[in-house]
Amino acid sequence: MRDDISRFIGQLDSTEKLVLINKKSKPEDKEETSSAVIKDSVKLREIKSKIELLINPHEPKHIQLVHLLTASIENIKIIKSNSSVVDNITNISQEILKEEWKRVKNGEPFFKFFRFAFGLAIVGIILYSLYELVC
Repeated sequence: MRDDISRFIGQLDSTEKLVLINKKSKPEDKEETSSAVIKDSVKLREIKSKIELLINPHEPKHIQLVHLLTASIENIKIIKSNSSVVDNITNISQEILKEEWKRVKNGEPFFKFFRFAFGLAIVGIILYSLYELVC
């Protein structure tokens, strides 16, 4: 997901610049610059869709990230700067990625319980075997 978010931010910057170029371009160049804006916008939405597929739509921070991604695309339409939105996207993404890293590092709750139960079973088998040997 980290790569997709960085790609989104890069594509967002590229698309913003193309929109500004398109706005300032001469009428005879509008067709070419408009085509470039459309292509970049499509790439931007593809990356956004991929990020949406990778996140949990029920987690508050994930929902906030989607809102920020959507707001950044809307800002392009009205030619509004995205610098503060990009900072917010970066911050919330770092929080999400840190939480995911902790979750993966520690393991899922079911896996942690299973690992604990399996360890207890092994200890029990060893103790029982030792008891049988002694008796």
